[in-house]
Amino acid sequence: MPALTSSTLETFIQRAGRLYSPPAVALEIVRLTAEPQVDATAIRNCLAGDPALAVKLLRVVNSSIYGLKGEVADLTQAVALVGVRPLKLLVLGFSLPDDLLASVDPDTLVGYWTRSITRSILARQIAAEHAVDPAWKNVADEALVAGLLEGVGQLLLLSELGPSYAAVVDAAEKSSDESLAAAETRALGFDHRSLSAGLLRSWNLPARIAEAIENQASTTPARRDDPLAATLELADLATGLIVDRRLNALPKLLDRGDKLCGLTRRDVQQLLEAVQPKTDQLAEALGVELRRDVDFVETLAEAQRQLADVAEGAAARLLGAEPDPEDAADERLCRELLEDVNGLTGTMKEYLEAEAAPAARPTPKPGQQHGPRGAVRAPHHSGIEAAERQLEALTSQHAEACRGDRSSLSIAIVELEQDDPQALAGFRRWWKTREDAGVASGWVALSTQRLGVLMPGMERRDAVRVWNEAVEAYAAFQGGIDVGVAGVALVSKGFYAGSLIEPATRCLDAAIAAGAPTVKSIEVY
Repeated sequence: MPALTSSTLETFIQRAGRLYSPPAVALEIVRLTAEPQVDATAIRNCLAGDPALAVKLLRVVNSSIYGLKGEVADLTQAVALVGVRPLKLLVLGFSLPDDLLASVDPDTLVGYWTRSITRSILARQIAAEHAVDPAWKNVADEALVAGLLEGVGQLLLLSELGPSYAAVVDAAEKSSDESLAAAETRALGFDHRSLSAGLLRSWNLPARIAEAIENQASTTPARRDDPLAATLELADLATGLIVDRRLNALPKLLDRGDKLCGLTRRDVQQLLEAVQPKTDQLAEALGVELRRDVDFVETLAEAQRQLADVAEGAAARLLGAEPDPEDAADERLCRELLEDVNGLTGTMKEYLEAEAAPAARPTPKPGQQHGPRGAVRAPHHSGIEAAERQLEALTSQHAEACRGDRSSLSIAIVELEQDDPQALAGFRRWWKTREDAGVASGWVALSTQRLGVLMPGMERRDAVRVWNEAVEAYAAFQGGIDVGVAGVALVSKGFYAGSLIEPATRCLDAAIAAGAPTVKSIEVY
């Protein structure tokens, strides 16, 4: 089995370049803005070719993030008021590869988006509103995009290494003594930010953003005269404080904030009070879910109380007080993290071995699910091939109609606890009452236990609400059901049905794994 070496990072980046690429619109925007004379009309027309992306851009431009007076009604107005460069940066920030997002567990994605969106808004606000040096305002838009893209390497590690990497992420979040980056470096020889920077370079995205992200993986602190890297460092510290509840990050945030841009304790308070609503707005614009257990201001207050307690505890220890019992818990968490790190090292070695002999790796069939990439497992319940083709055809039919109407499309893959044709027929009759009540849908039985339900014109969040109600109502009527939902806000030209069906199936697997009737969902781009 090969040892982990400095080439591991290059291996990952090269493989990712073969497997994943940004949407065509993002690549075309990069090309257009690289021309000596930037054609604003060509950029507007390019954006108009992706209605879902255009909607996201207009939502963000009209949010309090930009604070424009009056509503921006169309892309022409957006280009005129916001400018080509900020719109270009937003496009790049919003344009992660669909298949990279779809391969990650929905619950893990919630944590990913919570950190990425929080970090991006913090970075923009620090640069635009709180830095003493006015030159920092010039990097505000780049800071927002760098904050969004800093974690893309984490998505790749989750996709390629699966549960072994997810376990390290979870253990690092619980540990107060070791960061995720330190655990990654111990296990892999690099952290996810170095991987993010390399991946962005392979996609020919702006070098300044890749360099700022790479700087976060360096042991050398950011410099005051490098505002993009410095802004990202402060945003990382603040995100660790308020999202991951690393309360011991507050002293370093205050110290580095003062040295880099004159950030005061009062500035931090005002920053966190203003940022939380904006993170919600950006999440809504992107159609993603955030964790609901995060309260920025309350976490800051708790960190401030801890600072006072630490000062008191230090004095008590000098007087011979008993050691804090929490120290033992911290030691236990550190041991658990070390076990997960060792497991991740083993998974990476297996990955490198498989990469060296790709012909030996099985190729998954449509509908099969992955752990670490290449480790294929059978779906929870096999569908009938003819029924699967029928569902694909029906999805394509609805997708074309929704594209013409410029409306949303959602799909639910539902599995009953009972593997019984009569139970499925009973569920179908029960669901018909919901269709009569106004829930438009198309229906395909995939097996005696599993079915697909199309919901044209319905956004994912509304579909999740409908199915959460269905899970509760049907439990009282007949028995348990698990549901995976995938939705697309606006259907693009050439939409592939499998890009909606397969993520919904993965969400269903996650719902089944939860152990109780539930609904899991994902937004498809």
